[in-house]
Amino acid sequence: MAKLSKKGKIVREYLSQYPGSSIRTLTQLLMERYPSIFVNYNTTRSMLNAHSGRTKADIRLNPIETKRHQSRENPFGLPESRAKSRKFVKIEKAKRVLWLSDIHFPNQDNDALTAALQYGLDHKIDCIVLGGDILDNEPFTSHDGPPPLYSEVRQWFEMVDQFLDMLIDRFKCPIHWIEGNHDNWYKRYLMKKAPALFHDEYYTLSSRLKLREKGVVWYDQNVVLMAGKLPITHGHMIVRGIFSPVNPARGVFTRLKGPMLIGHCHQTSEHSESTLDNQIITTYSTGCLCTLAPDYDPMNVKHNQGFAMIEVHENGNYRVHNKRIDYATKEIY
Repeated sequence: MAKLSKKGKIVREYLSQYPGSSIRTLTQLLMERYPSIFVNYNTTRSMLNAHSGRTKADIRLNPIETKRHQSRENPFGLPESRAKSRKFVKIEKAKRVLWLSDIHFPNQDNDALTAALQYGLDHKIDCIVLGGDILDNEPFTSHDGPPPLYSEVRQWFEMVDQFLDMLIDRFKCPIHWIEGNHDNWYKRYLMKKAPALFHDEYYTLSSRLKLREKGVVWYDQNVVLMAGKLPITHGHMIVRGIFSPVNPARGVFTRLKGPMLIGHCHQTSEHSESTLDNQIITTYSTGCLCTLAPDYDPMNVKHNQGFAMIEVHENGNYRVHNKRIDYATKEIY
């Protein structure tokens, strides 16, 4: 098999990343993002068609009909399934992972965030996972409140942009961002208020924040990251509904019957149970790094500030340091 050229690798990457986009949209996207590589429109479009396996005949036909031929793998000629399965992504080569969740810019608590970041530096972490709800995104949800100025929304994006640049400069390690429910509000807002823009890659939160250019890896809310053998995710797809359980970690265990670490609930908690063969299963939830009294939830007294560090061993085993931050003194314990 011939070795893929640099252009071919980029084309394959974009076809994989944006499977629902048209060839025309991807052509324009590649030419705008790589003007020195993709110079000619027709050549770029032809490359995309070639690597996607599409022909002019395919485009004219119903895409389902072209998949209905009988084969050894599909002896009854069934239509191609569009069902999705759970996706797990392993964090490679990380030994000390700093988990920062629920920062909620512009409602972050700078003292708490500083304490967590300093802990990461002191313990020589080699990977950062932003566990969701990094932006508050309140203007993009249905919470009652005065509409913000356009300049304020821009400033909030710029705060995150500045934060990411600082992480890249100070920590010099891989950064992963898992989509949280507040991050997802941006997507839902576009879907409801601006449906004509919803499928345009330029209007995603990750493109708005230039995550690809910064080298920050973005994961959809349905993806579960694996820190060794420990699954980690934001948590809003697990702890759902109006009221969260009294002990979020126990709620996760009840739902999954397996280990996991989540954010979302703004509460530091841990729950362990043993199996019949004496294996211990532990679930964790972490505190937040924002104010404990946002405008849309000013009377909540269950929340606390915190973060986590995950030590990952060579065999995939792990140790979770689930840290609380005292709201008054900002002492970590």
